[in-house]
Parts: sequence; structure tokens; C-alpha cells
Amino acid sequence: MAFRLGAAIGGAAKRASEILDKEREEALTNTEDEIKILTQIGLPKAQERRSKRIEKEKIYDSLSKHFEGDDIAVIMAEGTGQKVLDHIDSMTKKYEQYKVNPREIVTLDPGQEAHGYTKDQVLDLVMGKVAKGVPVLDAMDQVTGKQRGSGLTGLLGGNLDNVRTERMNAIANATGVSMSELAALASDSIVYDDVQIKGKTRLFDPAAAATATKDTYSAAQMDVKLLSGIGSQIKSSESAGYGGLFDEDIIYKFTDNKIATAVNQKIREVTLQKRKEKEEGGDYGAFNTQDLQDMENALNSWVKTAKVDDTYISTEPEIVDSKGQEGKGPLNLEGLGIPELERTLNEELKPQDGKIIDAVTANVIAKQIREAMIALDSNLTEKDIDDGINRVLRKYGYNKDTEGSKITVTN
Repeated sequence: MAFRLGAAIGGAAKRASEILDKEREEALTNTEDEIKILTQIGLPKAQERRSKRIEKEKIYDSLSKHFEGDDIAVIMAEGTGQKVLDHIDSMTKKYEQYKVNPREIVTLDPGQEAHGYTKDQVLDLVMGKVAKGVPVLDAMDQVTGKQRGSGLTGLLGGNLDNVRTERMNAIANATGVSMSELAALASDSIVYDDVQIKGKTRLFDPAAAATATKDTYSAAQMDVKLLSGIGSQIKSSESAGYGGLFDEDIIYKFTDNKIATAVNQKIREVTLQKRKEKEEGGDYGAFNTQDLQDMENALNSWVKTAKVDDTYISTEPEIVDSKGQEGKGPLNLEGLGIPELERTLNEELKPQDGKIIDAVTANVIAKQIREAMIALDSNLTEKDIDDGINRVLRKYGYNKDTEGSKITVTN
């Protein structure tokens, strides 16, 4: 049978055309499938991601009113952004003067250096970044599990990928989401960076904690305790019974109205100062035991040198001399001998405008001069010195204590 070359060539061309048509048909079918995957998987993820980013942006913007970028990075990486905002809102409603103390809520690990996170960096940190440089078609092969082959179309110099690309670009224009993003989302190609600043958040209500441990005092209870603590140290104070929550504190009143006013004003001043310190430290709750101790220390220090009408009000004042030295007495006795010291004692105790100075100040002056006399290299014994000083004290209406050298006077 004779070989018909023309028929063979014609048959091959027909077969090639059929193959090309089939490859194109398969490419279109595959492209339709891929577009369905992109729109059914990638597009919902893109829309969800946009919604979440808007939500995260709102949280960031609210946090930025109180925290720096690095603090917000710690908060949002921990996933506690909304909890922190809720805590701030709760504290603001609960305490009128509440102010956010960033270091009270965010504690950075030791040795941390500032990273300087920006808003976009923080959002990328918590949401991850869509992988860049992933070819759309490669990503789709990963999603569908199909491998693109060259086929006859490729052998003949054709490129059916152009068909896929054109169709996909059309979908991208319609959805407003780039195909690379859709492909990356469909194949879960999201990259998460490690947070560069380490720390932790702590949502703490000091007032609630103090209440839970019963370590709280009302303003009235605090006033009673503070006055009870210093009352015995002040002249003109008298016990007036007991008070406090369990009647455990001595109540004091004062026979001298000016001293009573000065003491009450000081207690008020110390109380306001402690309240200010607590609020600056983020504590808006009731006073506790530590606060009481701090205020008692402040009052005890004040009482030692406090004066009313230029007279010390403490029963045991800590007098500061002209050189600022504590406990030395109010007089400058340097270089004075025994006669000069005795003359100084007389001059200091001499009544002014018909009134003698108070007994506490007189006692301090007498003791200072006594110590100065004893320090001198003289032939006088301590008994001689005490006798001489007590004669001066009696001269001006003061009495000598029966304990000998311990001079205590009353008037």
C-alpha cells in the first residue's frame, strides 16, 4: 500500500490542533478552578484580615494615648490590648483622679533597649505580614496540588500561563485585592516576626487588693490613729478616752487651742501629701498600714521641732541651733567660760514682757548650758554645776527635779 505523506501530515496537524485545543480548554478549566479557590478561600481571608486590622488599629490608637510604641508591642503581642483598655476604663470610673502609670501596667524585662516600634510595625507584629515574592501561579500550584507542565503548547512556543494571569488580574481589579495577596492568603503564606522587646502586663487595683486583705483605713480612722500616735509627745495634751474601730486608740485633746489647731493642720497636710503620693503612683484606694507608718514618721519628725508662738510644742524637742546642728541646743556657747555661761543662763531665762519662757524651752537651755560647763576644764564638780543652775531656775520660778543632775523643770 502506498504511503501518503500529505495525508499523514494532515492527520498530525489535526491531532496537534486537537491537543492544543484540549490543553487550552484544560487551562481555562483549571483557571476557573483556581479563581474559585482564590475567591472562596483567599478573598474571605483578605476581608477578614482587613476587618481585624481595623479593629487592631483602633486598639492601638486607644493605647497610644497612654503608652509608647514598645509598651504597646508588649501588650498587643500578649493579646491583652482590649483587657488593658477595659482595665483603664474601669479604674477611671472607679477613681475620679485616676491617671495611667505605664510602668504599673507594662513591666519590661531587665536590660531591654528601646526598639521604637511604630504603629504599622506593631500591627504587622501581631497580624503577621503577607509573604512577598511568592509567584501567584506557584502559590496556586501549592494550593491545588497541580503542577503546570509545558505540554505541546509550550513546545510550540506558546504560554497558557498568560491566560491564567489575565483572568486572575481581572478578578483582582474587581475585588480590589492584589492576586499576590489573595494567593498568599489562600496558601497561608503569612510571616510572623519575633517581638524585639520583652515584657509582661499586669492589671492591678491596689485599692481592691488592700480591701481584700482588710488592710484599709477610712479617713476618720486615720485621723484618730495619727493623733493617737503623737498626742503623748505634745504639751497641753490630755487623754480623753479611747476611739478607733475597736476602741484601740487613745483620743487626745489639747488645753491649748493654738497647739490643737497647729497639730490638726499638720495632720491634714500630711494626709493630703500622702494621698497625692499614692495617686501619682497609681494607687487611688484607701489608706493602708504602710501609709499609716509613713504618715506617723512624718508627724514624729515634725513634732520634734514644731513651734507655736515661737515655743516648742514637743515635750522633748529636738532643737536646732543657728548652725543647723540638731540636739545641740538653741544657743551659741562657743568660747564661753563658767561666768559667761551662768550670765547667759540668766539672760535667756529672764521674763520677757512679764512672762517667763515655757518650761520645755527653759529645760533645754539649762541642759545645754550644763553640758557646756561640764565640758570645760574647771574645778567644779557636776553637783556644783547642778546646784548653780538650779539656783537660777528657782530664781525665775522653775523647780528642780529630785533626780539630781537630771534637770527637769516645770512652771
